[in-house]
Amino acid sequence: MSSAPPPPSAGEATVEENLRAHVTRSLGLLIAILPAFAGVFSQPKVLAGFTALPVPGEAVLRSALARYLSDEQRLGRVNPAANVDAAVAMVLGACHELVLPHVFYGSPATELIAPPGFVDQIVTTLVHGIGPAAN
Repeated sequence: MSSAPPPPSAGEATVEENLRAHVTRSLGLLIAILPAFAGVFSQPKVLAGFTALPVPGEAVLRSALARYLSDEQRLGRVNPAANVDAAVAMVLGACHELVLPHVFYGSPATELIAPPGFVDQIVTTLVHGIGPAAN
């Protein structure tokens, strides 16, 4: 994560561009750290010791994205009625959905990369929602 650029600040670029940067950063960190835990999942006693510990990088990602979205709300660039915690859960959940199956079922020698369009699809859905198109 140290080689990743810092996440964008509220008011910089567009919300969509900034969300792409946050999703890309989150995905990159999860791809880098979660495979390290693969062996732990098969050892119940060791896993029990880890369940109480937060993944430090993920906590940083979660708080950075929540802070960013809250700041954008204050600037009026994100709907004030939007639930920031739900948006953060959707972004990180989508990243986990991509990474965790690879951790549990993938080959350690197989490089994990996001499919083409993954980040854009997540951001577009988050920004524009899933409701019917406006007429």
